[in-house]
Amino acid sequence: MERMQRLARESTRRIFEENKKLKTDLDRKRRELESQGRKLDKLEALTEMEKQKLEEEKRKVCGD
Repeated sequence: MERMQRLARESTRRIFEENKKLKTDLDRKRRELESQGRKLDKLEALTEMEKQKLEEEKRKVCGD
C-alpha cells in the first residue's frame, strides 16, 4: 500500500513538474511571437512608407 502511495506521489510530482516546464516554454514562445509581431508591424509601416515614396517619385517623373 505504501509503495502505491509513493508511486502515486511521484507520478503527481512529475506531472506538476512537466506542467510547470510546459507553461514556461509556452510563455517564452508567446513572448517571442509578440516580439516578432511588433517587428513585422514596424516592417509593414516601413514598407508602406517606401511604397508611398515610390508612388510620389513616379508621379513626379511621369508628370501626373
